[in-house]
Amino acid sequence: MTAMIASAEDAGYADEPTVEEMLEFYDANEPASSLADAVAAVRHTLAEDDVTVTVDVHGRLVDLTLGPRAMRLRGAELAARVRSLAERAAHAALGEAVTMLTPHCSPTLAAVLAAALPQQ
Repeated sequence: MTAMIASAEDAGYADEPTVEEMLEFYDANEPASSLADAVAAVRHTLAEDDVTVTVDVHGRLVDLTLGPRAMRLRGAELAARVRSLAERAAHAALGEAVTMLTPHCSPTLAAVLAAALPQQ
């Protein structure tokens, strides 16, 4: 874990730091920011029978590809396939996010997160 630095002098700056120096300092001392960005960037893709879905960490559909066989399905059948794939992909994306977060949580919170994941 990185030690927190309280002042510009503690960070090695004789005077007030420049904007560039502050940004560099922030980047070096804010692992939580990069973790949040990494979690926000989680995507999961699943494909089955010519249907491919990609969801984000919130389970929102961000990409859908329908091949020729998928286009021949009846509407209800295609909708059910997309819904099923999206639900499974959302579960996987959430699981990946929890895996990323768990090392940064207390054991109690890690257990709560794991228990909150839907079982497949």
